Amino acid sequence: GLVVRRVSYADLDLAVPAGVTELNDRVRFAIGDVCEEANLFDNGSSSYRWGTMQCRGVAWDGARPQIVRAVQRAHDIAANGWSPIAATAISIGAGR
Repeated sequence: GLVVRRVSYADLDLAVPAGVTELNDRVRFAIGDVCEEANLFDNGSSSYRWGTMQCRGVAWDGARPQIVRAVQRAHDIAANGWSPIAATAISIGAGR
């Protein structure tokens, strides 16, 4: 099955560095959570560590473009009052 977490940023100002830092921290936490659950909360065996490391890499690859879009949207709104990019949450997913 697929393990998914959604990371909201509705309360963050992503047009400033502190907001982007907080979003990255939230995503990092969600990725850790998703990858632990996807690897069935193993006991720390080498296969678990390897699986978790691979999972984190794939999850970050999926999250980074979403973060870039969210930050671009914030800058568009700060500059123009609107953005063509829709507001959404960051979606983090991993397969079991």
